[in-house]
Formats: sequence, structure tokens, C-alpha cells
Amino acid sequence: MALADNDAAVVWPLGHLAACDVVLVNASRGARLDEVAAAFAYFGGRARFLPTT
Repeated sequence: MALADNDAAVVWPLGHLAACDVVLVNASRGARLDEVAAAFAYFGGRARFLPTT
């Protein structure tokens, strides 16, 4: 799924996902998606970060 920016990537799931859903954020740090993952952890209260290689 492509969204306009990282802010949209954080806001969109709030209205579309259930509490038991899982989101995988997989991209280079150049896209700064580590910031999106950090926002999910902050807003969700729980997150598990798994390295992808």
C-alpha cells in the first residue's frame, strides 16, 4: 500500500485495523519508516520489532 507520507502511514491504520491485527513495516531507513514503527509502538502501547534481513 502506498500512502502520501509517513504521517498518513501512521494515521490510516487507526481507522482500518482491529486491536488484534499485526502490521509489518519493512523498508529501508532511507524511507524513514523506522519513525512509523516507533509511532505504532507509542500509540499502540505494544509492539514487537523483528529484524528482517
